[in-house]
Amino acid sequence: MSYLKPNFLASFSGIILAALTLAGCTSLVGGSTIDTGTAKTEYVLSGTTGPTIILEAGLGDHMGSWEGIYAQTSTFASTFAYSRPGYGQSSSTNFPPDRDGKRTAAEMAPHLKNLLAQAGAKPPYILVAHSIGSNFALQFAATYPQDVAGLVMVDGRPPKFTDACEQANAGMCRPPELMLATMPPHMAAEVRGARQFEQNPPAPSAIGHIPATFLVATQPDFLSSDRFQQLWRQEQAQWANQFANANRIEVTSTHYIHHKKSDIVVDAIKAMVKKVQ
Repeated sequence: MSYLKPNFLASFSGIILAALTLAGCTSLVGGSTIDTGTAKTEYVLSGTTGPTIILEAGLGDHMGSWEGIYAQTSTFASTFAYSRPGYGQSSSTNFPPDRDGKRTAAEMAPHLKNLLAQAGAKPPYILVAHSIGSNFALQFAATYPQDVAGLVMVDGRPPKFTDACEQANAGMCRPPELMLATMPPHMAAEVRGARQFEQNPPAPSAIGHIPATFLVATQPDFLSSDRFQQLWRQEQAQWANQFANANRIEVTSTHYIHHKKSDIVVDAIKAMVKKVQ
């Protein structure tokens, strides 16, 4: 699951459940591995028509998390999915961004750019991101705005959510280091990197012109509460308001909308493809 929901006790339980679930799953069929120079990274690419859909998973998930979406979107658009270093078959050994214990979105943007170029996934891109994957998608869009035609956030984490959570005295708004010590190193590095992203997210002026769709879960996850979920929905609305051409859709689902309501996610992606073509 991820550093993604307001209640980190719930989030951490979700991480364990997701990791156990995905451990028993194969990755997407037809995957390949590329050595980008910084990490051996697994990916899949299929479809021939543009724009290219890029699927960015949340914390604890490899590209197999998108299995139900990838199978459908690749029938109407070129679709690319990958596993960040440490997930699936992607190696995190000596991955430069992790050496200081923090994997930031700014460091991951050129990694993805290089991976896309080597894989032959051509822009323009529609970035589809779940949970903490939204950090990586937003930073990529801010770094390479000429390459990004649209955004679809699948219950992505609002960049300012932690601040709002703390201001509301809503409990454990960020995971303590003791909790991070129990995570695999690449996951802990992403959580620490997310803290840095939250301190300096891309300015609305840098990405606010990009067409964006926000799919927002309305149901609390295991151990979460209605109070936390309401705050989450409020912050999602404020986040969407930063985009000039945004569409916010509330979905009767828990956090993994792309697993629970895959048809809604596919429809949102298809609508974005039509909008930007």
